[in-house]
Amino acid sequence: MNEYNKDEEFIDFGKCIRRVRLKNKLTQAEFGEIIGKSAATIYAYENNTIVPPFRVLQTIADIFHVAIGELMEIEERLLDGKTIREIQDMYRALTGIEDE
Repeated sequence: MNEYNKDEEFIDFGKCIRRVRLKNKLTQAEFGEIIGKSAATIYAYENNTIVPPFRVLQTIADIFHVAIGELMEIEERLLDGKTIREIQDMYRALTGIEDE
């Protein structure tokens, strides 16, 4: 699992994931089942104790029809014309985490 120091500046993936989950009126267990993760993992993502891998963000974006930039707190205009590989590189630069 990818853990990080909550005292450092970071992207609030948890807030973004929670917003998508609540917008769709899902419990953590229901949301987890849809994206193939446990309720405990969703809880950890939402509380920023685990950074979700990029592929999880991609899955959430695809299933719930949200922009990957929204999940990464990046303005969509900065992602215009970028390939998934380039967005993954941005993810790595922002988090310091290699995707699983």
